[in-house]
Amino acid sequence: MKKRILENLPVVISYGAVLMLFSQTEKSFVIALLLLFIAGTVLIVRKKPVAGDMTSPERKRLIVAAAFATLSFGLFFYNRWVSSPGLNQFLQRKNLDIRVVLSVLSLLISGLAFHFVYNVLGSIKKLTDELPDRYVVPLHLITGFVASVMTVVLSQVMIFSSSMMMGFFRFLAGVLIVYAVFLLFYGLTNLARSSVIISTLIFMILATANTYVFQFRNRLLDPIDIFSAGTAMNVLDNYSLFPVPWVLLFSWLFYIGYIWLFCRISGRKAGLPVRIRIAVVVVGLVGSLLGTLYASGITRYNWADEGAVYNGFILNFVAGISKMGVDKPKDYSIRYIEDICVRYEQDPEDNDADQEKPHLIVIMDEAFSDLSLNGEIHTNIEVTPFISSLQENAISGCTLVSVFGGNTSSSEYEFLTGNSMAWLPVNSVPYTQYVRSPAYSMVSYLKSRYQYRCLAFHPFYADSWNRSVAYPYLGFDECFFLDSFPGKKTIRSFVSDQEMFEQIIQTYEKEHDVPLFLFGVSMQNHGGYNKSAYVKSQAVSLSGYSHSYPLTEQYLSLIHETDKAVEYLIRYFSEADDKVVIVFFGDHQPKIEEEFYGEVCGYNAGSLDEIQNRYKVPFFVWANYEIEEKHINCTSLNYLSSYMYEAAGLELPVYNRFLSDMEKVIPSVNANGFYSNRSARFLPFDAASGEERSWLEQYQILQYNNVFDKKNRNPALFPVLD
Repeated sequence: MKKRILENLPVVISYGAVLMLFSQTEKSFVIALLLLFIAGTVLIVRKKPVAGDMTSPERKRLIVAAAFATLSFGLFFYNRWVSSPGLNQFLQRKNLDIRVVLSVLSLLISGLAFHFVYNVLGSIKKLTDELPDRYVVPLHLITGFVASVMTVVLSQVMIFSSSMMMGFFRFLAGVLIVYAVFLLFYGLTNLARSSVIISTLIFMILATANTYVFQFRNRLLDPIDIFSAGTAMNVLDNYSLFPVPWVLLFSWLFYIGYIWLFCRISGRKAGLPVRIRIAVVVVGLVGSLLGTLYASGITRYNWADEGAVYNGFILNFVAGISKMGVDKPKDYSIRYIEDICVRYEQDPEDNDADQEKPHLIVIMDEAFSDLSLNGEIHTNIEVTPFISSLQENAISGCTLVSVFGGNTSSSEYEFLTGNSMAWLPVNSVPYTQYVRSPAYSMVSYLKSRYQYRCLAFHPFYADSWNRSVAYPYLGFDECFFLDSFPGKKTIRSFVSDQEMFEQIIQTYEKEHDVPLFLFGVSMQNHGGYNKSAYVKSQAVSLSGYSHSYPLTEQYLSLIHETDKAVEYLIRYFSEADDKVVIVFFGDHQPKIEEEFYGEVCGYNAGSLDEIQNRYKVPFFVWANYEIEEKHINCTSLNYLSSYMYEAAGLELPVYNRFLSDMEKVIPSVNANGFYSNRSARFLPFDAASGEERSWLEQYQILQYNNVFDKKNRNPALFPVLD
């Protein structure tokens, strides 16, 4: 008895989890699954089903299980595509939620369906034991293909996405990608079991990582995220990996179950001749190549889970690999760039290097945003009373960024360089991938033209986003990371904005005899709003919503603390004898409860205009002397430095002169698209035409010359320090 229980344990574990294939339901799933788990255990242990022993009772049980399997699929299709008003009304009168009823029925019926699958696989196992040797290889190939199918399905299930939504050919393409990996290992090793395990395990691990990325960032895993793995580990303590999402847990349990069964079926070894093994490897390589080529031709979707819905996670991920490179723009030429440069190049005799140079302080505040940009919010107190009231000697408004909920370095890269993530691969990390030698930035310009001393402050680990390497290449003279901060004023274990501002002030007091450019990236408001230690001091609460949003309340309370710290910073420099310009902006909006965004923005928000609301953050440029006050409806980070130069009275770099003219035609641009003055709305790049298209093409050409064609980089447009 003990031996039989151990043998059937993987089947018992995955007995009810087959439901992951059939429905993506709510918490009722867990309760029903536990009941099914118990029922399945009793059935297997007491009845002792031996699938291969097809006696008359066994045949009857197999027929019954097959009938239940058919009913299960029928119920699934009903649940997905058919609506019955009569049934809905009946259940409502009984105070029953139709989703709960359908979920429970689907769970129970699918459990019996899995019993059918178990019997069938057991029967196949008996047949395979008696197969002639010539059928062993086809059996292995079939087993690998079925395992590939199951892996693709589970990769979808993990983020509640149906495999049937993407269409047959894209589903098949994802399967063939996994199958090609299986063939490679099978041909190289001649071991079917190991090949099934390795090929499917690779994609299961990727799918698991994708589940967490989607949970924390509201987007799918991208190949370029590999470059961010180190930074992800640094901030992991502020996120909760436990409890493991139930969908992930039971997907893995089901995976263990079917791999165990498949390994039993494909246990016989096949003495493949070398020529056959070579042929299998070649087929695997060709399949991988064809899968990659097919993936490179599809449209990748990058908003939320659209990539999984329309392409499938695996196909969308492979498409990302093929799109990591940057192609040369079609009209790219050195002569074309020189012609653009001539239009904007400064007169060599117009040298303002001796004029008074204000100290420049730039604060990119982690996750700082105004959630009311998405819709009206109701709080017990005003969240940012000081920043909202800052109008005297200030240029303020909102700016478009290219990231949501993370990838902070992309925002600082856009601000410091004037480049746009629009012309770089989706989710790329410029500091890691492209800043690998001295590069152009406002830092190199301020140092070469005005002899500024440029310092960077970031109260976190030096290797986060590769800043310890990228900052010197951008031109910073000195960088201050976590070990430079005493950590006496922390919030949620992060150095507070107040402490970072105090450090900036202390540096100014020591070194203000030379013009300073002080660039600070804060950490106080970083994502992972789940630390109970901060709950007691929360100041902001929400009211008038359908249910509570503790993450949002904690986030708003953190922003309220930032407002106090900004007031302290402005008050100090308003009394300073030197001229000072302060630029302040957020890097992205926070990853809080998705339901909150849904309730504020509307659950059906889907147009590009509505999507772009999640990519807007407030900014201000303030001076402790008189400047022209302005309100900017919506600019973007690649333009923002021009407002700083304007407030400081400094000559615009040649690149910024081009960008300032472009801004008159295209007021804002990010990785999602651009704002069209002509259409009075946001448009995707492929919808650009006329003058707008011309400006975007020129911008793309200049950025390519700046970032990728270093040998021919135009020195007037992009001066780089050795």
